[in-house]
Amino acid sequence: MKLTTLLIVVFLTAVSNIAFALDAPEPFEPNGGEVFDKNTASTFSWNKVSGATKYQFVFGTDESFSSFDEKKNKCTNTKTCATVTVNKISYKLAKTNAFMKKDGSYFWKIRSYKGTTKSAFSDVHQFQVGEPTEQKDAKAQYDLGDMYYDGKGVTQNYAEAFKHYKLAAE
Repeated sequence: MKLTTLLIVVFLTAVSNIAFALDAPEPFEPNGGEVFDKNTASTFSWNKVSGATKYQFVFGTDESFSSFDEKKNKCTNTKTCATVTVNKISYKLAKTNAFMKKDGSYFWKIRSYKGTTKSAFSDVHQFQVGEPTEQKDAKAQYDLGDMYYDGKGVTQNYAEAFKHYKLAAE
């Protein structure tokens, strides 16, 4: 009887030390092609992950996030990368971050946490900073066309790419 009790205790201890995997959040917006005016607030959102208690939001100037140090879990160059941890499923950037002063393409990803257990990062998504698309800014339209043509941050769609190239030419 004592051996059975000991085995149960050992088993329960081993099970309690297993880190259960968390799903990576799925980004909702921006999901590709959105153009943010650098002087207005921008909202990023993602799905709620079951069991997650917080989320780490990372955005940067390159798709590979070369200035994000995974081991230290932080950006090594704040001119090209920023990270913030929040306990909700959205993040509102009051005005674009200091390094996002230039018009152009930027990238973001998100992961979930429960205690010290962390998920993998989500897929990388792209967004633009510059003139809003409603104003038919030629550069923004052309960049959107490139995104759809190449399938970067959005589902590849040649018809959508052609539409944006045409708007850029008008």
